[in-house]
Amino acid sequence: MNAVFAAAYIRCQKFTCVRTDETKDFTAKNHTLYKETFLPDDAPDWVKTIDSKVLSEELWNRIELVERRQRAQLYFHDKIALPVELSFGESRELVREFVKDVLAKDGVFCDVAIHWEEHNPHFHVLMPMRTLTPSGFSNKIQISNSQLSKNVKSIRENWANYANQQLQQKGLHVRIDHRSHAERGLDLLPTQKIGKAT
Repeated sequence: MNAVFAAAYIRCQKFTCVRTDETKDFTAKNHTLYKETFLPDDAPDWVKTIDSKVLSEELWNRIELVERRQRAQLYFHDKIALPVELSFGESRELVREFVKDVLAKDGVFCDVAIHWEEHNPHFHVLMPMRTLTPSGFSNKIQISNSQLSKNVKSIRENWANYANQQLQQKGLHVRIDHRSHAERGLDLLPTQKIGKAT
């Protein structure tokens, strides 16, 4: 998917891609209660001058314009479940802490949106395959499928640690586990996601 429209989708916003001169409007989706673009501490000065209201659209448009290959992977996207035992406010602060500490680092900015759906609260993370530099963006980070798999596992393991610490502080005994049923030695079939229409 186009990087600009991927950001618009998770944020439930209306964005225009400068490269394709197309606009996509996802504002009809009304379950996004929180969205934010996180800059790393080492973000260059030119990024800090962009108005926060247009920061997401501006950065993803720049990513689209700098890429030469049509089928190139421009971003990494993950969808991560939130513990239903936490309130929206608690979830938001936990997500903010996690993204700042773990993901928005070393020149990588992150787009984050919390979708507060009944029985399925979760957040989306969108990260570019290039890092911010004083002159724009770095060369694309080349990553193998096996390394990508390791990165996803690392992100989810870190998230489980953050979430479980919060659950423990609240005196709750439930815990989340980033591992698959097979990795945990459980003889269970994974559940199948059922969409809203069903």
